[in-house]
Amino acid sequence: MTIRKYLKGDFNGIMNLWMVTGLGRPERGDDEATVERSLDMGGLMLVMCDDSPVQRIVGTSWLTFDGRRLHLHHFGIDPEYQRRGLAKELLKETLRFVKEKGPAQGSRQRITQRNLAVCKGKGIPGQTGSPQIERCGCRIVQECRI
Repeated sequence: MTIRKYLKGDFNGIMNLWMVTGLGRPERGDDEATVERSLDMGGLMLVMCDDSPVQRIVGTSWLTFDGRRLHLHHFGIDPEYQRRGLAKELLKETLRFVKEKGPAQGSRQRITQRNLAVCKGKGIPGQTGSPQIERCGCRIVQECRI
């Protein structure tokens, strides 16, 4: 598996993953322009790709930045690839970015959860709670169903 930053041309593969995991809904505004705008504002989209020649996207971690806090959402692994420790690897890379970003305006960085489908279940929207997040030293400070 390869973990890398979002590239132009990734969005269709990302949306396919989000539909399988229940993370994305186009009617909510989950579109390529929104992703790219969030990246321009200091966010990050990591994609995890399998080792096939087409490098199918099997995981995403999307961090948006509001000027004070980083928000983690659209974090998930394709159900076909779950229970292999991949979410932990993706989370490690996500947290590396959080540490590099550092605190903004003197505030402490926090990761908030919008919608998390990771390892347990099959990406059912609204299914929350993640021992993987907690084992990595983070805590969820807000949960929202969207």
